[in-house]
Amino acid sequence: MIELFDHQKEAVEKLRSGNILMGGVGSGKSLTAIAYFLLKECSSDKSFTVVKKPKNLLIITIAKNRDEKKWDRECAVLGLSQDS
Repeated sequence: MIELFDHQKEAVEKLRSGNILMGGVGSGKSLTAIAYFLLKECSSDKSFTVVKKPKNLLIITIAKNRDEKKWDRECAVLGLSQDS
């Protein structure tokens, strides 16, 4: 099970649909955004193992992150994949 840092938990609680998540390099923005999606949009439990309202997730990113599969790795941490 993944445990978010306090600043990530706070961001998840404050985020709303349409907000922009800002932070420095390496601050955990990607993981925080995915956690928000699962917890708030899909009604996941806090362990990210039970998703009550599954939804499709579209990620728009730069070519470098797409080619390096950065988001694939970030999603995998919380149990998401292109096939799930």
